[in-house]
Amino acid sequence: MTNYTPLSVLISFSKISETLMFNRLNQYLQVNKILVPEQFGFRKGNTTGKAIFTLTDNILASINHPRQTGSIFCDLTKASDCINHETLLRKMQTMEFVE
Repeated sequence: MTNYTPLSVLISFSKISETLMFNRLNQYLQVNKILVPEQFGFRKGNTTGKAIFTLTDNILASINHPRQTGSIFCDLTKASDCINHETLLRKMQTMEFVE
């Protein structure tokens, strides 16, 4: 008993809740057509390779037909750390996403 280390179920619980939340949010975004086709992150079938191909194709098309080209890259991996969760829940309730 002195060498006993209890296993935490919190990691499993958080993974399950994260998966459920992702599926629910992803379905909502798709049904309501909120995401633009150019959104590549976390979307099935939209890999980083496809994003690079699309960017390269657009740049080459701009070179062939002289016009300006710009791009914005956002890394939102830590975005949830910056969000006021009460405000997020309130907005999700108004969108009828959560009860």
